Amino acid sequence: MPRKTRTKEPFHPPQAKRRGQLILPLRLPGRHRETLLTYPSLDPRLARRLMVEGEGLHTTGITRDELEHLYELSYEIATNPEEEERGVPDQWRARPSGVLSAVINTLEDLISLSDAQERGDRAAVSKLDAEWEREKIYQFTIMLRGDFPTIWRRIQVKDCTLGKLAEFFAEAIFRCHLSGHQIEVDGQTYVEDCRFDSWGYDLRFYQGYRDESQVKIGQLVRLSPHAKEWFFSPGPFRTARHDVWFGGTTTIDRRAVYPRCVAGELDAPHGRYEDIGAHAEFMRVWRLPIEQRPSNWRCPPDYDPEKFSKERVSYALRRSSVGYSRWRMASGQYRRR
Repeated sequence: MPRKTRTKEPFHPPQAKRRGQLILPLRLPGRHRETLLTYPSLDPRLARRLMVEGEGLHTTGITRDELEHLYELSYEIATNPEEEERGVPDQWRARPSGVLSAVINTLEDLISLSDAQERGDRAAVSKLDAEWEREKIYQFTIMLRGDFPTIWRRIQVKDCTLGKLAEFFAEAIFRCHLSGHQIEVDGQTYVEDCRFDSWGYDLRFYQGYRDESQVKIGQLVRLSPHAKEWFFSPGPFRTARHDVWFGGTTTIDRRAVYPRCVAGELDAPHGRYEDIGAHAEFMRVWRLPIEQRPSNWRCPPDYDPEKFSKERVSYALRRSSVGYSRWRMASGQYRRR
C-alpha cells in the first residue's frame, strides 16, 4: 500500500495583503524624517505622523501605497530638485544630497522586503517583525489627587527626553504651560537648565539636580529599571505634585500614532489650576449656583468634569510634541480630527 505523503501548506504572511492595509515599519533618524517633511507634495496626514516622531531613530507605520508615494517623491526630487523647491519654506530647503540618497536607499530596501513578504518569504516577514520589535513604547499613568475625585491619564510614548516627557505630562491633564517644573525619580530630580527664566533652574547653582534634556526615558530605565517613586510637578510648588506610575514597556500598535492617551477619567480645566489647592478651590466654586460665584471667576464654557475623551487628549499630545506652528504647517490648516 503506497505511503501517503503530506502536502505542505503554503505560507501566508500574517499582515493583510491589500496594499492599502499592509503596515510596514519605516525606521528613520530624525534628520531623514526632516528631509521627507520638505516635500511640498507630501500627504498632510503622513507628514503629521512623521513629524510627531520627534528626534532620534524611530519606526513609523506606513502603508505600501504611502511607501511608494514617498519613493516617487524622493526620486523626483533627487533627479529634478529645482521644480520641487518651489513653495518650500526657507528653513527647510537645505537637503544634503547624502541624506537624500540615504532616504532613497532605506525606501528601496523596505520596498524589496515588502515584495518578498507578499511572495510569502519567511525571512522577509521575520526581518520586518524584528524592525517593529526594536521600537520601545513606554507607558505612564499620571494622577492628580486631592479633595476631589482623582484625575488620571494613561499615556504611551516613544523614547524621548525627560523634558519632552514633562510636556506630555502637563498636556495630558491640564494643558498648562510649564514653568519651573520637575520630574523626580527615586529621589533624583530632573529640571530644565534655564538661566533666564525667574522660575527656572540655573544648574550652576542647584546642586544635585540633573538636566532633563540630557536624559532619555530609555537611559533612565536602563539605569534604574526598578524605580518605584515617580513624581511630576508642572510648577515649582510642592502642592502641584502629580503621582506618576511607570508601567514599563508595551508592544507597539502598528496602526497607532504616538504619543497617545489610552485611558483616563474626568476632565480638568485648562491652564491655571494644576496646583492641588487651586483646583480644589475651582471645583468648590464650580459647584455653587451661578449667582453665588465671584464676579471675577472664570470657567471654560465647555467644561464638564465628567467629560473625558482620550482622542482629544491624544490629539493635544501630538500637537504639543511638534509645536502649534509646525503642526499647522504640516496639516495645511488647523482642524480637529
